[in-house]
Amino acid sequence: MSCREWCNRKIVGGPVPRETRAVAVGALTTAATCSTSRSNGDEWSGARRYRRMANRTSRLRCGSTSAILGLSPSGRFRKKRVIRGPVHDLTALQKAIRAGLFRAFATSARFRVSTVFGCSLFEAERRIQAIVGSLTAADYAKSLRMNDGVAADEYGVMHQDLGWYVKLRYSASAGEVEVCSCHLTRFPLRTRRGMIKAYDPVPE
Repeated sequence: MSCREWCNRKIVGGPVPRETRAVAVGALTTAATCSTSRSNGDEWSGARRYRRMANRTSRLRCGSTSAILGLSPSGRFRKKRVIRGPVHDLTALQKAIRAGLFRAFATSARFRVSTVFGCSLFEAERRIQAIVGSLTAADYAKSLRMNDGVAADEYGVMHQDLGWYVKLRYSASAGEVEVCSCHLTRFPLRTRRGMIKAYDPVPE
């Protein structure tokens, strides 16, 4: 497969506007021709130029598509919006969690708790139930409108001499509470009760 075929299949092919495709193909062809002529027929130099241009074209395509749709280029970097809260009744959430009607996210909750206590993932869910069960209204920090549009409440609590950050929300479609986060505080967290220092600080 030639460099041009590889690039067309890898980057230019797909749902790209015709104008963008023409500009990308023209720029890539010119880059490969110049690079090959400078290197006296070295195809690898042209291939390297193709890859660099392909990465730029890929970023351009993501940005242009997001601009057309009115979206951020990447959802994970979209800023969450702070809203007035608390949104959910803490007592009702705790009752549902005690009854087992909850789902704890793996990466940001169960794995983190399992690492701290050195326990299995099944035991981590029991630990999460205990941590959430110890929350009070004074542990409330703030509420956020998350990327999918669902509101979540954030809490900070001292549990077994450690500061914990907890994010809870209710999923109406699943009919259960979602523990989005349950891990040691990574930044100082201000709650109604006061400030909780970072027990697992992010390295600078």
